[in-house]
Amino acid sequence: MRPAAVLAAALLAAIGWFSVAASASQTATLSLQSGQNAVTWNGAEPYPIADFADTPVTHVHRWDAVGQEWLSHFVGQADPTLPELHLLPRAQYLLFAEADYELDVLNPLAGIDPHADLRMAEPPDDPLRFEAYWPNEDSPLEDLIVLRPDDERLSVKAEVAGGVGEVEVYWVLDGRLNHQGMASNDVELLPGKHDDARLSAVDATGQAVVVKLPRVVKLLPLELPEMTHGMFAFMGALHRFTDAEVKVSIEEIANAGFNLLVHPIWQWGAAGQRSPGAPYAVNLQRLGYTTDLALANGLSVLLLAANEPAWATRADLRIHDYWDVGLATDLHLLQDTLRLFSARHPKIKYWWVSHESNLNHFFVTLDPHTDVERIRMSALGVWYENPSAAIIANGLVPVDYPQGTYVDCPDWHDEPDCAADAEEYLQALYDYGFRRWTDIVAYHPNSSFQAVVQQTALVREVMVRNGDGDAPLWATSVLIPSADRGHQGLSDQQRANEMARAIQWLDEHPHVSGQIIFNFRETLFDRPLFWGLVERDFVNGQPVPTPTWTAVVEFLQRQREQSAANE
Repeated sequence: MRPAAVLAAALLAAIGWFSVAASASQTATLSLQSGQNAVTWNGAEPYPIADFADTPVTHVHRWDAVGQEWLSHFVGQADPTLPELHLLPRAQYLLFAEADYELDVLNPLAGIDPHADLRMAEPPDDPLRFEAYWPNEDSPLEDLIVLRPDDERLSVKAEVAGGVGEVEVYWVLDGRLNHQGMASNDVELLPGKHDDARLSAVDATGQAVVVKLPRVVKLLPLELPEMTHGMFAFMGALHRFTDAEVKVSIEEIANAGFNLLVHPIWQWGAAGQRSPGAPYAVNLQRLGYTTDLALANGLSVLLLAANEPAWATRADLRIHDYWDVGLATDLHLLQDTLRLFSARHPKIKYWWVSHESNLNHFFVTLDPHTDVERIRMSALGVWYENPSAAIIANGLVPVDYPQGTYVDCPDWHDEPDCAADAEEYLQALYDYGFRRWTDIVAYHPNSSFQAVVQQTALVREVMVRNGDGDAPLWATSVLIPSADRGHQGLSDQQRANEMARAIQWLDEHPHVSGQIIFNFRETLFDRPLFWGLVERDFVNGQPVPTPTWTAVVEFLQRQREQSAANE
């Protein structure tokens, strides 16, 4: 005898009795006795188990004729095991009561013999089953169901097969019956997270099948400042910076007038520092410290999580081993990791999920199709926990970034230190639908004032061509190198003048709503850069400004004074 059959026999031997007194109204009195009460629920629609929360009923069990087993729900528990939150019509139940009790319930229970034994249904020759089910066209059931803010309703449909006689289908969201029927366009959802989504079908004999849907998230409308001024900080591993250096850097950035801190995660820690449920636990504490400090200083936070540790990627996808980063070969691992980060840091509003992917320098370039899948999986991971988060992608670089550093590679995969054409790559991203998963379009206008103007025009041309001219556009890596710091080109003062021209031009551009300067400190992985706005080494614990830093701070001060005058 199967274990389920043994349990059924034991339960039947102990079954008490119940009675139902129907009135002329749409209610009925359910009389329960202490012990186990057999019920065949015959209401017109599912009945919420939550209504039993204040009664002596402690357990609800439903007999699953297909699986030949009891499915159980512990009344009052936050995490039920019964795969629906409603009693289904014509399904067979046992209600376990601690004491005698009478309960007035909605929807009369018709045709019940209170003295009849509960009959265990035999496995049907053609079991009832779901052939297909679609929450909406864009989201397969296996993934998180995402609705954009302009999607007013959840469009659902289902197909069932097998069973006996007429089949009824019920959609349940947030523990409430939202819709009854095989197809619908009328399920309205408020912005936010919606759990306990279940799809149930019942045939004429009481045979039931239930499918638990994933979390449904309706994104909140995107709210952005009129202009975002951001600053890259802590390039390289965060653990290379002391708490004092982090604190003084954030305070300097906030006092200068920036409203956004860009926090890259480049080195995630060694494989031995992983722990179950927290793949990259080594950085979580420091990330929390940095985020809280930035928020306390009035800064929003953008997390650049575009690279994965070398131990989580294939070695042959890395161009230079010294970067110790790569691209995730398991996108589900990437998704789970970003979901973890998003859950632990809900106040991080902006998430940068794909970065310079037309560039063969850190790792072998992604092809655009895989890149869009990567963006999609990353966005789903973030939105799972934070429907108000904004996703930023991609941040493509021009071939001459900076000043002829990279040669053109016409193929998506080619030799190291080459860049695929940014215009062609961005068009390919549009062709594969990356804007469904991206709130803000990012681009890197680098190397000179002239390059800033040219790259902005190039990106705008692609956006307008694809009917996306009104989308939020951010210049996410505004940098101009300095010859005084070992790079061919401008002196420190010339660089300061060029940077001032660039950021003012971007600030006045009617279609650019954000600009992020690269980089606060003159270092990357303990290597000198040509792009930092303060010197590599602090003096007496304080950053030493370059002329470019002074020019940027003066520009932001003028912007604040102008805004105050306009008010």
